[in-house]
Amino acid sequence: MMLESICVTEKLHWPQQELSKKTVLSPEEHQSILKNENNSTQHISRPRILKDTFTTGTSSYNVILQSKEEKKHLFQKHPSTCYKRLRKSTKPISGSRSNERHKAPVPLFRNGWCCLNKQASLFITSPVPSSVKLTHSISVAGSSIGLQSQAKTKAKRHSFTNLTKPKPLQMSKSCLKEGDPAGRKFCILTAIKPSNVEREKMKFFSSDFIYNPQFEYASSTLSNVLAKYSQASNRFLKQAINIMELTLEKYGSYENFEQATGGSLLPRSRIWNHVRKYMVKEGCLGEIAVHLSEDLLSRASMTVVNGRPTLTINVSTAREHWLEGMLRHEIGTHYLRGINNNSQLWSNWNGRKKHGLKPINPTEEGLASLHSVLFRKDPFLWRAALLYYTVYQASQMSFRELFRDIGKFVTDPNTRWDYCVRAKRGWTDTSQPGCFSKDQVYLDGILRILRYRHSIDFYLLTALGKVDKEKTWLWLTNGTLKKETEGLILAAQEQAIRTNAIKAKIEKSSDDPKCRLCKEADETMDHILSCCKKIAQMDYKQRHNYVAQMIHYNLCHKYHLLVVKNWWDHKHAKVVENEHAKILWDFRIQTDKVLEHNTPDITVVGKKKVWIIDVAIPGDSRIDKKKNQPLSTIIKTSKSNCKKLWHEPVQVVLVVIGTLGAVPKDLNRHLETINIDKITICQLQKATLLGSAHIIRKYITQS
Repeated sequence: MMLESICVTEKLHWPQQELSKKTVLSPEEHQSILKNENNSTQHISRPRILKDTFTTGTSSYNVILQSKEEKKHLFQKHPSTCYKRLRKSTKPISGSRSNERHKAPVPLFRNGWCCLNKQASLFITSPVPSSVKLTHSISVAGSSIGLQSQAKTKAKRHSFTNLTKPKPLQMSKSCLKEGDPAGRKFCILTAIKPSNVEREKMKFFSSDFIYNPQFEYASSTLSNVLAKYSQASNRFLKQAINIMELTLEKYGSYENFEQATGGSLLPRSRIWNHVRKYMVKEGCLGEIAVHLSEDLLSRASMTVVNGRPTLTINVSTAREHWLEGMLRHEIGTHYLRGINNNSQLWSNWNGRKKHGLKPINPTEEGLASLHSVLFRKDPFLWRAALLYYTVYQASQMSFRELFRDIGKFVTDPNTRWDYCVRAKRGWTDTSQPGCFSKDQVYLDGILRILRYRHSIDFYLLTALGKVDKEKTWLWLTNGTLKKETEGLILAAQEQAIRTNAIKAKIEKSSDDPKCRLCKEADETMDHILSCCKKIAQMDYKQRHNYVAQMIHYNLCHKYHLLVVKNWWDHKHAKVVENEHAKILWDFRIQTDKVLEHNTPDITVVGKKKVWIIDVAIPGDSRIDKKKNQPLSTIIKTSKSNCKKLWHEPVQVVLVVIGTLGAVPKDLNRHLETINIDKITICQLQKATLLGSAHIIRKYITQS
């Protein structure tokens, strides 16, 4: 149930040393990457321009940037340690070009190094053999302190690899200069982070939870911004409470929920491995600097550091079942949305105002939060609900009252403390009611989206990146269908046809949302058009054969085989052949292994080549998956067996059309391989849509 809960993040940790957050590539992970990429000549493409990418805020509202005053304060606090580590440094750090002069190499705490030449660098905290050559890979950045380089001495060798310098990014609007006479930029969420958390926590716990903490702040807070976020809403308070009660009803306690849905904590090496794999999948490897930390209030944050997009991950909350959801939240939603937004006419606030568009948040944060849990077995919305509830209660209660109140939902005192601090940040005297209300944006955005959950196809949204939007609408722009059929197809796309699911869940005029044919699943348009078992061997097969018949007709015409005037009157035979080619219909390929799907729709045996053609008509939201099923399971086997059978090279052609006309981006490339001039995507769409319209009329509108 989508409205049940989002996972509460793990216990939030405030380290004693601010600069303890550093990013390292563990020796094990480093060796693994080198092993996989040794002798590689692959280069990372130049990062895309990211102007105004993060001007609407980030999902976690945490800021990685540290002010110069904070760095100076920490250096003064540990001068001897820093100096000793500095004296151990050797020669200047060598980059990709040996004679290039670097700007002041800067040692990090705990033997970490980074290079402040405004280029992203990969830094390694373990000795690297001189024979090892680093290849361009994942970009890693970490916090640094402003020390000058010392004289050259002997020490461990550190290797670096520079990445292409990205274009400058505009800083987040949460970074302001107000209240800083020196003009240095302070991020509001850094400014409102208490500097005496550990001391006040000890007082609070030693007082048996009756002391109200008195927080102090390293820099002056921004009063106008705090005033803006001091008003909490109770609009969705009832829903938030219901979500948490349903979660506790199923799991018994927060701790059980955390263990059951999150799994075990991941070591740093596995975190790096997961992040790298996800970036490779999304095509953004090398564009985002990755930073591991232990002092974030949230699970992760996407910000801009020194003009470069930076993902900071809280290692204390990186659980095996939650990490990928977090990456979908930060990279798959915020980062990619920022890139896409930069190409639009409304990429900035003036553009949005000109086109009458509302602010991106809370909708984007809601969508990102849904992306975090959408693919989980139990997509609970617990964390968003608890944050919403805690913020509202903080606006009505003192710290100790708030701590006692949320004990109804969370037993662990450390977890309760963390949520109370998050809700009360920015305030000095916590004995008074007051809150920082930005954390309510998650549940607010989620519910704004989920009110339309019965008419939104979330899987279609994730598949849109694989859809050719221009060609998808060829059937409509070319006007090849009658007006009545066009209207019916458009209504089906808009989920505006009264299926049983619509009657039961939207209109509330019926109690049974199940399919009128199979009685198994909810009767949605997607189910009726592509998933109902009762009509799979009748109407689905007939629609499929319409499309395959059109291709077969044009192939016969191409190879000068006898055909009738119109393709819809064409009668396909099992085997047709002449001196030019042999065309087989539903020919079973003999394979060495027993396979369920070994009968492609059409097989063309030419003089110098063999084409295996398979047609699929899935729901629009599954066209990308259908490209890999079922034919992909036999491609390798069929290629080898076909080559043995006909002694010719084999080409596999996948023709995939969505039930309502969606077209994958590579369909045109597949059609070009069989070189048929007279067949067009629009014709294939027409054959598909006529079959879908027939199904809708037969079982829905005329039943």
